[in-house]
Amino acid sequence: MKTSGLVISFLLVILVVVFAFGWEQERQRAAKLEEECQQLVHELSLARSERANGNEENPEPVKLEAQPLTTKSSLSEPRESVNGNEVSNHMTSADQIETNLFVRPEGVSTTKAPVSLPSATNEEPPYSDLQLEIYRCSNQMGAINFAAERWAAGHNRLIPENLMELRGYLPPMILVCPAVRPRILSAAWERFQPEDVTYQVLPGSKGKLWDLDIPGGSPVTVSWLRCPVHNLTVLNRKMSAGIPWSKVFQPR
Repeated sequence: MKTSGLVISFLLVILVVVFAFGWEQERQRAAKLEEECQQLVHELSLARSERANGNEENPEPVKLEAQPLTTKSSLSEPRESVNGNEVSNHMTSADQIETNLFVRPEGVSTTKAPVSLPSATNEEPPYSDLQLEIYRCSNQMGAINFAAERWAAGHNRLIPENLMELRGYLPPMILVCPAVRPRILSAAWERFQPEDVTYQVLPGSKGKLWDLDIPGGSPVTVSWLRCPVHNLTVLNRKMSAGIPWSKVFQPR
């Protein structure tokens, strides 16, 4: 028993010595690391101080050099112009456009240069309000004409005698000239009355047939639709909508 106790005591002493030796080594290593960190912080502080003093004594001027970047584009694309059944190809060219862009160095603030705006001109629009109003009116009459042709195709080619019969082919407000203040603005035919219609079916077209012979006219070609506000008429055949090609509608 004595021998066992001595052995255990000896082993415990050895463990304590080894633990103490290892702890001392770790403590010295930590102290050395802390000293190195403090030395590094000190060196960084000195470097910052020297740099700050050098900048105050010899400040370097900041130079801004604008680098021009020139982009050029030339527009020359064909465009088709449609007038009735005739299609003409022509070229639309634009002058070369040069744009100068200036690159500012990153991180450097510059004073904004004053922007020069083009002087205001007193040029009037190419078309008057009345001309644009007639343009809209002629487009609506073109829509009515197209709807009437579809209606005639299902009614023995007859010209409709009442525009209210076109309710399944177009919105009701198309039947109101844009120059007239409508009684009601509604897309529902249920709220639309015959007296709200401003366009007129000409008496001479009643009972006549729709001209479905395309191209060109035929003996059954007659004027059937009229706008009493602008005195415009439409034939009972396919028509192109838009501003009519007459002197009245040339740009002013």
